[in-house]
Amino acid sequence: MTRPHFRLEPIVDLVSDETLGFELLAGADRCPDWTDDGWRTWYARMADLFRAHIPASVRVFVNVDAHQALDPAIVEGLLAIPGRDRLVVEWTEHIRPGLRAADFCEASACAFARLTQAGFALAIDDVGSGYDGIGRALQVRPAFAKLDMSLTHLARRVDPRFLRDLRELFKGVGVLVIAEGIESPGDLERVRAAGIRYGQGYYFTRGMERAAVTSALDVS
Repeated sequence: MTRPHFRLEPIVDLVSDETLGFELLAGADRCPDWTDDGWRTWYARMADLFRAHIPASVRVFVNVDAHQALDPAIVEGLLAIPGRDRLVVEWTEHIRPGLRAADFCEASACAFARLTQAGFALAIDDVGSGYDGIGRALQVRPAFAKLDMSLTHLARRVDPRFLRDLRELFKGVGVLVIAEGIESPGDLERVRAAGIRYGQGYYFTRGMERAAVTSALDVS
């Protein structure tokens, strides 16, 4: 793996229009196809990336899949990041072939629970895209649940009241909802109408080059 490139995508408070934080993504414009060792290097370098490029006051969301949460080298890299209280670990959905999803999810839930005990906040990513996102949320009681972009886009074609139902479900267990995949004023209007407080997507990042994000963060 060469020197890590990254991008930061804003997560926006849809009431105040302020930025809640940024999702840190590997790759200059898309997710790289790294081997396991490549990803270990990415997480090993993450502490240096934070020190060099991200102010201590900025909340950052970092993707970690279930396999990575069980990898001691990757966990070590996460634990080295300065300021754990501003880091949100996103449990992304990825189960490799040949494994029983339920058994593997139980093991990884324990791994993510240990990360919260270490001081990280937790978000459930990809809710609605595949395996039981709601069940994962009930297992670990995260701070955030991120609705997959497919749900935001489904609301374009069907009655969008299901978005409010999901928000109410997560509200009942003390979890804040972030809607992904907001790409248009219509998407934004439907998500806001559902009472969802936070959003992310191309609507907020279009035309925003990495240099502009860097300037907004006031980093060198």
